[in-house]
Amino acid sequence: MAQHDQQPLTAERVENSTSVTILETKDETPTIRSIRLAKPDGFTFQVSQAIKLMLDVVEGRDWHLLSIASSQTRDYLEFAVRNSESPFKRAFYLLKPGDEVRINGPRGHFPFESGRPGIFITGGIGITPFMSMIEYATDSGLSTPLTLVYGNRSPDEVAFKDQLDRLAHINKHLRIVYTVSQPSPNQTWDHRFGRIDRELLEEVVAGGGDAIYYLAGPPGMVVALGQVVEALGVPRERIRSEMFRGYP
Repeated sequence: MAQHDQQPLTAERVENSTSVTILETKDETPTIRSIRLAKPDGFTFQVSQAIKLMLDVVEGRDWHLLSIASSQTRDYLEFAVRNSESPFKRAFYLLKPGDEVRINGPRGHFPFESGRPGIFITGGIGITPFMSMIEYATDSGLSTPLTLVYGNRSPDEVAFKDQLDRLAHINKHLRIVYTVSQPSPNQTWDHRFGRIDRELLEEVVAGGGDAIYYLAGPPGMVVALGQVVEALGVPRERIRSEMFRGYP
């Protein structure tokens, strides 16, 4: 599944879409905004699937494929994007509660094996499918051991941190490893420093047992970190990946 792969918006796609209402918008970080939509009656999806979000832009109507950042156990659908100057992103940032948008889906396949220990590795906006997985595991009361390794540039760029901390407080089987590469001298940070690298992943793999490894984010990051995980002895059949196109 690719978060920003784009295809022509045909009349058939518009006809098969559903109109939904914006419930809430929030600046998760200085560069990432999230929205919550009312979940349509009868709308079902699997953990970490995606939908096509259709927005009116200056040039007409545009859509992007976005990972659902909420679990099917919630009564809303949540999404997030990193800001840019693209027409779609500008329109996304202008959304406000009460606005109507159209969605089409769900689609995509980045399956969560809920009965197996899981190690989630990501950075920045790549957190979105893992929010869905972590919420589902927590809301469902799963005893599956889960570890999230989440890298960002600075403390104020950690998206969904308040939600993640609440989930970790509730779910005693969830461990979160935050790390930042460019800490600000004016910000308090009680977690790790540095990028997600071989040393950090070596620690995670050493305690991972027969876990499934999930990687999501820009293709370069996913490929590079997947190679590190495999080099540390994790069989390829236990590595899952989700690449977000359109990000550097």
